[in-house]
Amino acid sequence: MVAILVWRPPLAVARSLRRRDGSPIPYGVALWERYNRSAIANLAGTSVYVLSYDDMVEDPGVSLRGFTSWLDSTGLFDGMRPWDYESALSAITANLRHESVRSAGGDASIVLDEQRLLVDHLTELAGPHGALPELSGGESPWTEALLDARRAQNILELRNLERRLQHCEGERDWYVEALETSRSDLAGLKASSSWRMTAPVRSLAGLWTASRRGRMKA
Repeated sequence: MVAILVWRPPLAVARSLRRRDGSPIPYGVALWERYNRSAIANLAGTSVYVLSYDDMVEDPGVSLRGFTSWLDSTGLFDGMRPWDYESALSAITANLRHESVRSAGGDASIVLDEQRLLVDHLTELAGPHGALPELSGGESPWTEALLDARRAQNILELRNLERRLQHCEGERDWYVEALETSRSDLAGLKASSSWRMTAPVRSLAGLWTASRRGRMKA
């Protein structure tokens, strides 16, 4: 297996998450750190080409030829048709990048030292690797605490939803049982002798009601 690891700056990701989901910027940066550290950890020792998303958008021709040449060198695509560069280049446009690190503004102070070191590490990894090196250093305590707090909040929300679901299911079961009881009572009533004996009366009552409605409309 080979992989292409595409990464974006933390604030660009965090701003995209805020625009899409309303997530706070610190939470988005924490997710960025967790996901990128996880990606590097899980790809360690694997053949990987590391690519900056910004570089790809700014100069798609160079980026595209770089990683396709590397893919060709792996031999995994021998016998396939040549790469359709024109089609690929037509799919990469500047408007794909809705957020840029250059628009970080005052948010830049949110990025912690551990996260800046991770950006430097990803930047230095640019290009092909026969075996992606492991990442030294651990996750920032802030990221761990923030994501743990969010996870605990999500668990509470999930439990509340589960309780509401159980309540709704209980109401549903009660209504189903009540409906079945009513149906059974109705069936018993229709099967009774009194129901059969009063059928002519109900028929006359129905005709009288229909006639009265007709006179009222007239």
